[in-house]
Amino acid sequence: PADDGIFEPIFSWKENLSYQLNTNSKLFTNLAYAERSPDVSEYYGFFLFNAHDGYDYIGNPELLKEKAWQAELGFSQAFQKLNWSLKGYFHHVNNYIIGRTDSAIDAMTIGANGVRVYTNLTYARLAGFESNLNYAFTKSWAILATAQYTYGSEDNGEPLPLIAPLQARFMLSWTNKNWYANTEVQWANAQNRVNQNFGDSPTPAY
Repeated sequence: PADDGIFEPIFSWKENLSYQLNTNSKLFTNLAYAERSPDVSEYYGFFLFNAHDGYDYIGNPELLKEKAWQAELGFSQAFQKLNWSLKGYFHHVNNYIIGRTDSAIDAMTIGANGVRVYTNLTYARLAGFESNLNYAFTKSWAILATAQYTYGSEDNGEPLPLIAPLQARFMLSWTNKNWYANTEVQWANAQNRVNQNFGDSPTPAY
């Protein structure tokens, strides 16, 4: 909200454009702009404990709303039994909201790692890709494979916290009338690009 207590409106728009290359292939792009006002916790939270990172969080009534520009470019290919798509994206978020550790404030929750206060970064950027493949090699059996990766950075070049590494999933499914079964394998690369100031730590591949 503004200082006079009047809530600011938020604005968003999205444009989609696709081109059919041939019967089975399509090229598509999306351009979008979106705004997000801070939620109640980000504005007025008072020592709210976050079990995920072990910190108490304090809100900030002076927060600015986030303003995000988004661009996506993708390609999809469809055949009788196989569908495949690949999409790349880039997001530039002005006034990105994040919790910053304030060592001058003592935590209220027993055992908490410390206190974080919500603040705005000048901007943050995220870029990455996502790919999906679906192959139904019989009426009952199908394979689904996905891969995705995101690269995030703060305005000072530091990695954005809580960003997952390159990940992939492979699923084999079976369907027969009212019966369904599947088995799934997930793989993740090691994540060594971490924000140590936030408390992130490197993780091995699995």
